Amino acid sequence: MIFQGKEFREYDSHYFVSADGDIYSTYKKGLLKHNIDLDGYHRVDIHGRHMKVHKLVFLVWVGQIPLGSQLNHKDDNKDHNHYSNLYLGTQKENIRDCIQNGTRKGHLKSIKVLDKRSNEVLSFSSVRAFIEHTGHKVANGALSKCKQHKWFQEQYEIISIEGVETIKSSS
Repeated sequence: MIFQGKEFREYDSHYFVSADGDIYSTYKKGLLKHNIDLDGYHRVDIHGRHMKVHKLVFLVWVGQIPLGSQLNHKDDNKDHNHYSNLYLGTQKENIRDCIQNGTRKGHLKSIKVLDKRSNEVLSFSSVRAFIEHTGHKVANGALSKCKQHKWFQEQYEIISIEGVETIKSSS
């Protein structure tokens, strides 16, 4: 169907979805208003259920979402729901993309350390990357555990640990 110059495809007999996330209702004879949930996703109410707009777009314009897959935004922009901006992936892939795009919120921290043996300042995009560089095992709370070991105290001195907000503003 065409509405306001846009192509809409059928979700079911009462709701139609455009390629960029407009939802037409035959009940209201117009577009549904998007609400934004606490995580920042656009959603609409369909048959009394909250439905995420990007999921509706993907289902109608691309196809089913296999069990174990997650629907991600290529540009990490939850306002950009065009089907060409959506892809199936894993949570791990989505987190990696968010880190690369500089949009990751949460516990990611960059770290700068002084290597006392080479007198060189080393920078790492995450604590995990630093610990992997040392050749030691990475686990939750690993940095605090590493700092207690003699090898760490003899070879490294932490210069700074910065959170995501600091990383984003400095790029």
